[in-house]
Order: sequence, then structure tokens, then C-alpha cells
Amino acid sequence: MKKIALLFALLLLFASNSCKEEETNVPSAFANISAVISGAINLEYSGAGLVTTATLDSSLVLNLGTSTRINNKLCMLGVFIFFRDFQEKTGTFQFANRNDVIPGDFAIGTFDYGEGNSRKQFISDSGWVEITKLEGNTVRGTFYFRAKEKTTGEVIEVQNGVIVF
Repeated sequence: MKKIALLFALLLLFASNSCKEEETNVPSAFANISAVISGAINLEYSGAGLVTTATLDSSLVLNLGTSTRINNKLCMLGVFIFFRDFQEKTGTFQFANRNDVIPGDFAIGTFDYGEGNSRKQFISDSGWVEITKLEGNTVRGTFYFRAKEKTTGEVIEVQNGVIVF
């Protein structure tokens, strides 16, 4: 139950940070996160965003949140890395299923598509993120995750993900 509450708190934090971004298409040269999304939604994502950290009871969380408009729909993609020892580090982190309890460091990926009643919220259930550089607000890496929409069960794959903050 604590894990679910933590996840929703992070999603709210992500949404509030992402909503502060300009809601226009961002040229790919300025993207902080890019990826190819396939499955229930098919598009090439390229968004600008923020690097923030938050301290929770059980972890230090690195928030990599981005947003953009694609096909006149608001899109937000986020990668959250949970450092259980409260120490940021490079390495490969597995995306967790929101019901799993993971010992050690792990990640959660999110993708939101649309607004209001038509908004779809996808949460990772598997995958990985590899962080190769992490110095202050400079973050570099790659990622892949599979995600399910929280109410309909629709599935997407977020592939060829690149992080450049």
C-alpha cells in the first residue's frame, strides 16, 4: 500500500513539474527525452523538461520529467529512479511493476497522453534505464519500458529512449 501511495505522489509531482513546460512542439535538437512509442498509442516522442530530486521516507528520487504537444494532444513522459541508499549513481535500473516490492534501487516510467476525461496514464511494468552520466543536473542515458494504462489495461512500449539533460 505504501508503494502505491508513493507512486501516486510521484505522478502528481511529475504532472505539476511537466505542466509548467511550454505546451508547444519542441524541436528535437532541444529534447531532453526522446523515444518511439508503439502499441495502443503510436508516435515519436521528443520533449523538453526538468531534472529534480525528492527525498522520500525510503528513497532519494531522481525525477526526469518532460512534456510536449503532439498531434494537438498533451504528452508527458517521465523516468523516476529510486535510490534506496539515498546516493545518486550511474548504472542500470529495472523498471518496477507498481505492485512489486523491489529491494535496492529501481525505476518507474510514466507516459500520459491527452487531457481531461480523455487523458490516458500509462505506468511501467517492466524494462530498464541505463544512466551513463549523472553530475548535478547533467544526466545521460538510454531506456526501454513496457507500460499499461491504469484504467483500460491498454499496453504501450516505449523504445529507443534517450535521456540528454
